[in-house]
Amino acid sequence: MPAWTGSQLNWGVRWQQSLEERTLLESRSPRRRAGTIVPDVRWGIAWALAIATGFSAWVLLLTVLRVSVAFDEYGMTTWRIIGSYYATALVAGTLLGLWRPYTRTRAGAIAVGCLVGTAVYAGVGIGMEGVSRSTILFGAVIGILMGGFLGNREWKQNNPASSEPAT
Repeated sequence: MPAWTGSQLNWGVRWQQSLEERTLLESRSPRRRAGTIVPDVRWGIAWALAIATGFSAWVLLLTVLRVSVAFDEYGMTTWRIIGSYYATALVAGTLLGLWRPYTRTRAGAIAVGCLVGTAVYAGVGIGMEGVSRSTILFGAVIGILMGGFLGNREWKQNNPASSEPAT
């Protein structure tokens, strides 16, 4: 049996470390596993529709209490408000599901939060005011701020060990 030289042993150790590092990087990679796009999109839409349903229930309660479907202060009716909630939920939920693999990292979760937040705020703004540059800009600014904050908060809740300060 041939004797192994030091450089051959070093090469074997380096190759093993390289393999372990690649495996670690691949496990953190946002690549989607085969067959996960449909469940992820369903998940995103389900969450968004659940939130839209909660807000819609609130609007319906206000409608009953006010005994009017007109929300004159917003220039909208109950049905237009609820319709904009659900239309926005379909768009935002689809985006959330499509980009879900990127939420594995903090930066990815914040970026996805900004994207989805922009879709939500711009969508509701468009439902209220129609499409305009100011509606899109306002939706983007508020969506980036709120979505980034909420994306970071969700990531911290789902990764408590990573959020603890170093001791």
